[in-house]
Amino acid sequence: MELSPEQAGSALRDIARAQRRLGIFSGYRYAAPHLWMWGLIWIAGYGATDLMPQVAGWIWLVLNVGGMAIGIAIGRHQMRTEARMRGEPDGDVTSMRMIGISVAIVIFIFATFDMLRPQTPAQFGAFPVLLMGLLYALAGLWAGLRWSIVGLVLSAVSMLGYHFIVQHYMLWLGAAGGGTLILSGFWMRVR
Repeated sequence: MELSPEQAGSALRDIARAQRRLGIFSGYRYAAPHLWMWGLIWIAGYGATDLMPQVAGWIWLVLNVGGMAIGIAIGRHQMRTEARMRGEPDGDVTSMRMIGISVAIVIFIFATFDMLRPQTPAQFGAFPVLLMGLLYALAGLWAGLRWSIVGLVLSAVSMLGYHFIVQHYMLWLGAAGGGTLILSGFWMRVR
């Protein structure tokens, strides 16, 4: 049986769509453990900020450094496993990119805090959540709609708590923001 040029073109477009969809769902699957981990870190960090504000800076330092190290280890393991399955060399370049992205985000947050000087603890707490909401929403334009939805939910959670849960806003960010990340990790695993 011979295919017409139109049938061959249609088959190639279908294959390209299937590859794109597979890539999106693979990205979601790889993101899940990172979302779970950062969700737990947000719960611990924002909870500690609300309950022990005098040591919150040190707690966040430990949580962020630990989270970046664990996240890099998870990513390296995922890349090496994937490379072994394809019979290719390790994915060390991706690890270096993730380190660079993490460092850039941390520097941006500290520089913003230094220059704009938030006046309340709520403003300090809201900014990283809003920033991650923005980054996830933008990532969704390339990496799949679920990222955009997660970003919008994080931003909405932050705004709702900021305006309606004033006294324990940090606990709200931990529970609602961290919970959003954890639930999103499970959603990312679903096809």
